[in-house]
Amino acid sequence: MAGKSSEKTNGVPPKKDDCTIKAIEDPIHIAKVKETFGAWMTDFSNRTSDERIWIVAHFSGLIVKQYENITTLLSDDYKSTKLRWFYHGCGHLVYDNSLYYHKGGSNKIVRYELDTEIFQTLGIDNAAYHNRSYLFSNSKSYFKVAADEKDLWIIYSSDTDKSIMVAHLDDKTFSVTQHINTTYPKSKAGNAFIACGVLYVTDTKDLRVTFAFDLLKQRQVDASFDLRSSTSVLSMLSYNPKDQHLYAWEDGYLILYPATFKFKKHHDLKFNALRYAKRKLCLQFEEQQNLQSHRDQRQDTGPQCTAGL
Repeated sequence: MAGKSSEKTNGVPPKKDDCTIKAIEDPIHIAKVKETFGAWMTDFSNRTSDERIWIVAHFSGLIVKQYENITTLLSDDYKSTKLRWFYHGCGHLVYDNSLYYHKGGSNKIVRYELDTEIFQTLGIDNAAYHNRSYLFSNSKSYFKVAADEKDLWIIYSSDTDKSIMVAHLDDKTFSVTQHINTTYPKSKAGNAFIACGVLYVTDTKDLRVTFAFDLLKQRQVDASFDLRSSTSVLSMLSYNPKDQHLYAWEDGYLILYPATFKFKKHHDLKFNALRYAKRKLCLQFEEQQNLQSHRDQRQDTGPQCTAGL
C-alpha cells in the first residue's frame, strides 16, 4: 500500500539507521489513577533532562497536573495549571518545555510554553475535528502529536477520504513542512505512535500493531507484533525517544512498554537502571502508605504503585 505526499520531502531529514521495532516487552506498571481516559507525559525532547511528569486526565478539560518527579507522582503531590482553551482527546505531547494539544472544537493545535505561559495555535487544513469523526475512537481523539528521535509529527485524519494523515512539524517555527497521506483507513486503527520515522498503527482493539509506514521513504514497511493481552480501554499510546518506551494509559493504569528494535540500541544499561530506580521508589512509597494507613486508617492515599516493575 503506497502512501502519497502533498509536498516534496524538504524539511524532513533522512534517517541514519533503518530502525524498526520487532517486539514490545512486558509492561511496567507505574501507578493507578481514577480516570479511564487521559495522558501522562515526561518531556520527550532530547534537549532537556527534566524529571517532571504531566498528567492530563479525561478526554476533555482545562487542567494539567505537574509532578516534579516519580516520587511526587506516587504520593500524588502536584501543582495544577488551568489552560486558556480546553483540550480534546488524549493525543497530547510535552516537548522542549511546551505542551502540545488539540484545541477542542477546532482544527488547531496549541503550543503552550510551560514556563512562560505563552500560547500559540496552528491550524491543520482538511482535518476532521468534530462531529465524533475521530482519528482514534478508542481515545476519542481527533489529533495526536508525536515525537521520535529527530522530529515532531501531527497524526490526524483527512475529512475527505477518512485516511490517516501525518504532518511533519518544524518546532522552531511551529509550522507544517509536509503532509503525508498513508492511505490507511482510520476505521482499522485503534491508536498509533511514531518511532525512528516509522508510523505504527494498532488494530481496533489495541492488541497488535498491524500496520507500519515509513514516513521518510513514504512506503509501507513490514512490521507486525503483539502489543498487549489486555482488552481494557487504551486511551493513550506514545513513544518516548529518550528511553525508547511506549507510554500508555490503560483504564486508569499508567504503564510503560519497552520497545525492542531490530537494530540493537545502546540504552540497555540505562533502561535497567531506570527500571530498578522505579521499583525501589515503588517499594519505598508502599512502605510509607502502610505506615500512614496504620496511623490514620485511611485507605485511599493517592495513586498506587502497582506490580510489574
